[in-house]
Amino acid sequence: MTATSTSQRPGGPLEHTTDFAIQADRLRKTYDTSRGPVEALREISIGIPRGQFTSVMGLSGSGKSTLVHLLSGLDSPTRGRVWIDGTEITAMNDKALSRLRSERLGFVFQSFNLLPNLTVRKNIELPMDLWGRSPDPAWLDHVISLVGIGEKLDQRAANLSGGQRQRVAIARALASNPSVIVADEPTGSLDLVNGESVLGLFRTLANNGHTVLMVTHDPQAASYSDQVLVLRDGQLVGSAHSPSQAWIRGRLMEGANA
Repeated sequence: MTATSTSQRPGGPLEHTTDFAIQADRLRKTYDTSRGPVEALREISIGIPRGQFTSVMGLSGSGKSTLVHLLSGLDSPTRGRVWIDGTEITAMNDKALSRLRSERLGFVFQSFNLLPNLTVRKNIELPMDLWGRSPDPAWLDHVISLVGIGEKLDQRAANLSGGQRQRVAIARALASNPSVIVADEPTGSLDLVNGESVLGLFRTLANNGHTVLMVTHDPQAASYSDQVLVLRDGQLVGSAHSPSQAWIRGRLMEGANA
């Protein structure tokens, strides 16, 4: 395990390079509330390596989901810059950003976000249908085989178990063959066996060259990653390559006792 990484800096500028699938320079996010401004992220500069599995961890309110939303273009920073595959997204208009997300990113959420009355196949193909695109048949067959839902394609999503629904959600995220998979607490609604199965899929995807970026609160889930980033109070306070669960739990406990 390597406990530090030069691609992660809690503050200061980060030299832009194409070595990263996603890169951020001095990100800051502030929300206006009835009690005044709340600073969710403070001067975070990081790079997410291509073809690796990266987890972002932290206690509730640490800013981990906010960070991943900014890195994937689901939200805009108050200050700072973000690049995806070398393209700066912080200056894009909404239409251009939506198209980039549809082409380069695949999203997996804790709540699955499937349409219950559609078949598995229709759920997988729906995002591309909305953009007027068709998935490559050979790639789609590969994805369906990879996630192990070939026998469920004609069933309605409402009739599937939680683990099966998450596999469909992963297939949907992969249908356009994106370079980056973004997963927000993807095992949060699953039992241990199904959770480990989903994490194994993400590990396989990273081994095959996809970049996986995951938010999780679970040290066991994070231990599947190539690197783990730990946030506390909107700041990056730790990073490690191939970390042990003991290291991850230790950094989280430091935050709980701070």
